[in-house]
Amino acid sequence: MLEEMRNIEQQIDIERLSKNMDAIFVLAKKLKDLAENERDDYYMAVACYYIANYNLNKGNYQEALDFALDGITYGEIISANFYLIQLNNLVGMIYGTLGDEVNSVQYTLKAYYIAKMNNVNRSVYILTNNLGVLFYDLQYYDIAYEYFLESFKERGITDSSLLKINDGFNIINLVGCSLHLHKMDDYRQWMSYLEVYREKYTEFTVEDDYLLYQVYEAYYATDYQLMIERIYQFLNLCSKDLDQLHTYKDMVQIFKLCVEAGFEELSNVLLEQLNIYMKQYPEYKRTSRLMEYYVEYSIKFRKEQLKEVLFNYYVSKKKEDEAWKREMKSTLITNINMEKIVYEQKIILKTNEELRKNMELEEFTRVLNKNAFTNYVKAELEMMHQDQYMALFIVDIDKFKNINDTLGHYYGDQVLIQIVEAIKKNLRDNDYLGRIGGDEFSIFMKNILSMDYLNEKTENIMKSIQSIAGECQVSASVGLSVISQKCDFESLFKTADEAMYEAKNNGGNRYCLKMLDE
Repeated sequence: MLEEMRNIEQQIDIERLSKNMDAIFVLAKKLKDLAENERDDYYMAVACYYIANYNLNKGNYQEALDFALDGITYGEIISANFYLIQLNNLVGMIYGTLGDEVNSVQYTLKAYYIAKMNNVNRSVYILTNNLGVLFYDLQYYDIAYEYFLESFKERGITDSSLLKINDGFNIINLVGCSLHLHKMDDYRQWMSYLEVYREKYTEFTVEDDYLLYQVYEAYYATDYQLMIERIYQFLNLCSKDLDQLHTYKDMVQIFKLCVEAGFEELSNVLLEQLNIYMKQYPEYKRTSRLMEYYVEYSIKFRKEQLKEVLFNYYVSKKKEDEAWKREMKSTLITNINMEKIVYEQKIILKTNEELRKNMELEEFTRVLNKNAFTNYVKAELEMMHQDQYMALFIVDIDKFKNINDTLGHYYGDQVLIQIVEAIKKNLRDNDYLGRIGGDEFSIFMKNILSMDYLNEKTENIMKSIQSIAGECQVSASVGLSVISQKCDFESLFKTADEAMYEAKNNGGNRYCLKMLDE
């Protein structure tokens, strides 16, 4: 059964290339039946995505939303990240299409961050473009333009010849925003990209938007004859776009321009078509924009019905305002919950970091253990820049066995703690100190300014150890290996160890320094 489900998913991929939506829908329904029988969450998520996508393209928005939300539930059970990105993006698109910007932003951002966290870069530019569409629909053209530019940058297009069919949506959005913002140099640049795109591909949603912006361009230029021609071209194209709600939104903008230009007959044609669309999509939430333009239409052409139109506009706007308040309440609660989750995650991360640090510390002296010290030094050596001094110290306590044998292990332990404190007094914040043996410690220093500084620092460490008060004199033999060029850890440690034994063999209570570069 699993093999059969895999085969169906592969068949769907083949049908996607030819955009055979009906065939994909049939396969997805079959996949869903099999996945339900097998209780396979992954293939349930896959099937829900393609069924939801089919319904979105057919304009069945509520059905599309139900399947997409179910798909997210299944996808989250097994962390199907690719389909979680697609499903959350799809839900964001559906909510945006229905005029629910709050939920649209929420789900689109969720998809965006899943893609970012999992390095699914090919999805990031689509999601960034979709965020721009949300702000565009709210008429925040400056914010939308920034998102569209980021999407174009993510896509990495360096030449118009590299455009693929899905790039048309991003390009047409850049055209529209630059036109609304009156960035005419940008507008001409994006139009040149669009002209290349239209020669290669036919995407009716892009064509709808293209004609919309041609209408705007003629309107801004007060070329009303050209404007009327473009509007009729748009009307002839409308039935070919599968996304009829998208066509409706474009037509609302054209209706507004017709009213402002004083085209009564053409405004009537558009209004009749818009009323048909409104009946087709009763779930669409943002009807007040059309009602607002209808008020302007009535003032200009139908003053006798103005009272009724104003009342309808008031009712429509009030419904939207109430819905907006509910959505804002939901958003605030969601944000509060998100803040709580982020806070809890920070606490967990902080606890984990503390646990990690504790695991790196040697239990008795609370300095780095040998393994952690070695790893830190290796990492610093990897990042080393030329022409800076780095030094590794090995500090061996002179005759420490005698201290333990004559004064006892408890006394010896206290001496070790005092030695750690004596060394720490002479270290900088970015120096490393580790215990590498019973009575042996190691120090690593980077960014050493001069050899004079290093010699002075070493002498101060030895004096601090010698100044430890108690029943016996404490001293140390110190070996240093110094480098100014890249070096591996093993060579650095071996040289420091040899230098330490040389100091010890010469009577102890002294240090020996060796340069590896010489």
